[in-house]
Amino acid sequence: MKTIFIITFIVAVFILCRIFYENSTFKMKRYVIYHRKIGKEADGVKIAFLSDLHNNCYGRGNSKLIQVIQDEKPDFILIGGDMIIGKKGKDMGNAHTLLQNLSMQFPIYYANGNHETRMKFNPDEYEDRYREYEQELRKMGIHLLCNDTVVLPDKKITITGLELDEYYYQKLQKVQMSEKAMEEFVGPSDEERFQILLAHHPEFFERYTEWGANLTLSGHNHGGMVRLPFLGGIVSPQYQLFPKYDGGKYEKGENTMILSRGLGTHTIKIRFFNVPELCMIELKEKR
Repeated sequence: MKTIFIITFIVAVFILCRIFYENSTFKMKRYVIYHRKIGKEADGVKIAFLSDLHNNCYGRGNSKLIQVIQDEKPDFILIGGDMIIGKKGKDMGNAHTLLQNLSMQFPIYYANGNHETRMKFNPDEYEDRYREYEQELRKMGIHLLCNDTVVLPDKKITITGLELDEYYYQKLQKVQMSEKAMEEFVGPSDEERFQILLAHHPEFFERYTEWGANLTLSGHNHGGMVRLPFLGGIVSPQYQLFPKYDGGKYEKGENTMILSRGLGTHTIKIRFFNVPELCMIELKEKR
């Protein structure tokens, strides 16, 4: 009995220490993307992709995260949503400070996640907090892409930000997206330039590629929170077990989705074998 207690105690301490460690550090994950639509103008373009910070902080004022991004010298930063926590009374200071610092050094293109969307479309519950947050982002010069598109003509890259309504984030049930939904949300894709889609929810990757996304950047699933060897992430924010997309690189034909495991947590602050990550993506001309 004593031996079992000691073993149980050691295992519990290990798990708690590991969870604490993974909630207080991050790693950088590198990806290289080759595609026929990446020409010489975009060859070697480096993109820092951030998602699901949830107002987390790495060092004072997020100094550790800022320093890593500065050292990498990306051409621009893309944000896949949920930088804040969409709950009453939750502070947004860490996300604000991070974005303010980065916006003074790099162009930033930001698509909303379900937490921003929740606040945006429920003003009676959240008052003016989202509107104030949006105004601050725009003052920083951040390009907020809410079902909107921006073209980088010098690099022949088009960036579209998808903002799904709350219907697509329902818990405990699988929601379908119609074939026409993408064009209804954001219009047609760019068939000439390399099309990047910022789409917070990864569940609809097939629809994104059918629409014309050459590179989809997503988050939301937090890597499945707890990861098991050979099985991957255990649960999605929709409480679906072993989600099809939990983190990493996925391909459909010649198109790709990079799914970040995110930089933070919110309600259930548990990560296990699932270190938060900053994604660094390099575009390469396909020769």
